[in-house]
Amino acid sequence: MKKLLQPPIEMISCSLSILAATLLLYACHSYLKSSSQFERIVYCHRAISRILTGQSYVELGHLEDGIWISVDDETLLAIKDRYPGLPLLYFSRADYEHAMRKLAPLEVNNAIHRRLERWSPTALDQVLDWLYRGERRSLTLAALGRMSGSSDVAAVIDEHFEQTLRLLAKISGEWRYDDVRLSEMFIAAVEGEAKLHDENLLASKAAQSANNLTEAQRFSQATNSRKKYAQILGRALEQMGSAEYVNSLPYVDLERGLFISPRDPDLIGGLRVEYRPFAEWRDGLVAIWPIRKIPDLERRGKSVAVLYLNSGEFLEDLYELTDAQLEREFEERLQGARGASLQAMCEYLNTLHLEQILLKLNLLEIVRRKAQTLVPLLEAQVVEETVTLRSALVLHPSWLAQGLEPGEDAIIRLKRNEQELAQDAALFVELCGRAKKDTLQSLIAAILEVKQQDIARLARPTEMPI
Repeated sequence: MKKLLQPPIEMISCSLSILAATLLLYACHSYLKSSSQFERIVYCHRAISRILTGQSYVELGHLEDGIWISVDDETLLAIKDRYPGLPLLYFSRADYEHAMRKLAPLEVNNAIHRRLERWSPTALDQVLDWLYRGERRSLTLAALGRMSGSSDVAAVIDEHFEQTLRLLAKISGEWRYDDVRLSEMFIAAVEGEAKLHDENLLASKAAQSANNLTEAQRFSQATNSRKKYAQILGRALEQMGSAEYVNSLPYVDLERGLFISPRDPDLIGGLRVEYRPFAEWRDGLVAIWPIRKIPDLERRGKSVAVLYLNSGEFLEDLYELTDAQLEREFEERLQGARGASLQAMCEYLNTLHLEQILLKLNLLEIVRRKAQTLVPLLEAQVVEETVTLRSALVLHPSWLAQGLEPGEDAIIRLKRNEQELAQDAALFVELCGRAKKDTLQSLIAAILEVKQQDIARLARPTEMPI
């Protein structure tokens, strides 16, 4: 079998050479010069509104003390040079419009207030998450694009897919595992296998109940794979002195974000006593609940609907969104069966699978330094799982805000996505420099360098669509 895995990307150090720094600055300026089609949303207080004189912008709304506007990257940096404290609201116009969909004008104002209060003060701390989400889109588009070309095109797309995985591993693992022991990393990997095993087992049962035997078999095969991977990792842990993971999977208490109705004062009281977050909605409430306890709710006469497969998304929404935005989100999830549909479950499983691969890629980097005899077993798993994830993304495309239109070429959209990621990275390099976030700037500069390589790679085959 061809070995798909390559050594992890080596990020440039914080101390860029003068030549490298000069080339990077030139690259950033080149991207920013062509940024007129990119729109960022910022807030400008009335007290400093004079800084907008002579600048190109579109006013989107106003509060009592200022306005929020759409600007391109050059304009944003020009305003930042005059007023470094300019609050960022959204990294893209599309993200802003998605956040404000279906809201009345007063509700939009409340959402801007909330964004200024809870997100804007740490906007630059969110840039890695923004780039991570963009890189996930590239994974899906690469998987889809691979199906439409010759073997030469497929080889380039495979290389791109693997490169994107390595970059995602670096983004997700940077500064995260510096002080984690090797055995703890292996335990985390085994626990990840256990969660994927149990989630795929649930999905298989649901597919069987829906008489979807093809998907049921695919989930069942994934369940067996998770057991196999966990046993191999468990044997490695046994060599480190932890034998409890060799023959059994660790227990995992799966949770969901549920809409529970009708409302129950005792239920609410219990959540408050345990300091568990929830939101009252309609005639019930939305809360994180263990799957194993759902039958108890139903025996008490409660109606239960899954709104969030990923309980972390519920916590994020609860913190960031206004009441009106939460109600809209709950309604859309309930009406669209986003917690119960096959596509929703498959996208959730793809997300978990990706996170597990990224954990193993980071573990592999540590193993290369500290326990080289374990390298082959991890490499073999990552190679297998890369192929499995790529196939799953073809069956159930994930992480795309909009699916491919009929006749739309995935490779063309992949190229556009890579250009947009490079544009974002170039802007973030400049913003981090102005904010004196040197370490973050260095990391994003390295990401920009990788994006330039990615764009060049996708331009190589003569058959690649333009």
